[in-house]
Amino acid sequence: ARQAIVKSFVPDNLGFEHVTRQYVIGRDTTAIARELMCGGDSTDTAIIIIDGTYLYIQHDILVVDRGFRDTIGVMKVLGLEATMPSFVDGRRQFSAEEAIEPRCITKVRWIVEAANRRLKQFKYFANAIQNSSLVYLESDMSIACALMNHYQPPMTRFKLEDEEIGVQIMQLRQQTI
Repeated sequence: ARQAIVKSFVPDNLGFEHVTRQYVIGRDTTAIARELMCGGDSTDTAIIIIDGTYLYIQHDILVVDRGFRDTIGVMKVLGLEATMPSFVDGRRQFSAEEAIEPRCITKVRWIVEAANRRLKQFKYFANAIQNSSLVYLESDMSIACALMNHYQPPMTRFKLEDEEIGVQIMQLRQQTI
């Protein structure tokens, strides 16, 4: 059953092959993310938020967490624009100006935690996974994510106030610079 689902259902509901770039821009790129990552200038930029280990993609902007710190150089060499929260570097806290950028990234990355929460609704992923099941983990994760993509509504909802909120954050950002 697992192999049949991975072969026939997953490809139609998971991965970059089942959607177009324009679909991602239109359906999954929020106004707040567009404002905070592009200054509101671009309506043709997909903002892709990734979490986990190395994923190789092309174009647009990658919003990553600090776990990707060792790969930022590689991403730039590949021509990718990557943004990541900065580090405090031994100080107790950021200055007011320095704190704005990580907040903007966090405002965009909330979707990662929302996706993880959806995944944990599957009892299998909410508990410790047995070592004997690890050989199936990739296919099980693919099946769960495909089911979520197919049957659950999008996590992003476009609201009229989103763009306004993004503009306000950018104005506050400019005031402190």
